[in-house]
Amino acid sequence: MLKSGTKIQVWGRVQGVGFRWATKKLADKIGVFGYVTNLPDGSVSIIALGDAKQIGRLINGLKENVAKPLARVQKIEVTECICEQKMTKFVII
Repeated sequence: MLKSGTKIQVWGRVQGVGFRWATKKLADKIGVFGYVTNLPDGSVSIIALGDAKQIGRLINGLKENVAKPLARVQKIEVTECICEQKMTKFVII
């Protein structure tokens, strides 16, 4: 079953500083399903499933830099995506 989701890509100092863990903690608190993973270019990719309010809260949390003081978010890009996998929780990959 295909579901509409949100892809969020984050650049900055976001690898090796607890950013994925902090993102998972925030997503769990909000009730968003999906995953967060490091990318080879040094950025972090997030696929999130939730309603508009939940996704907005997740993006705002990322903008507020959930993993500070170690992480430094410089840029966030948000696009819609179609998810083929069934997601019932938020995981770190």
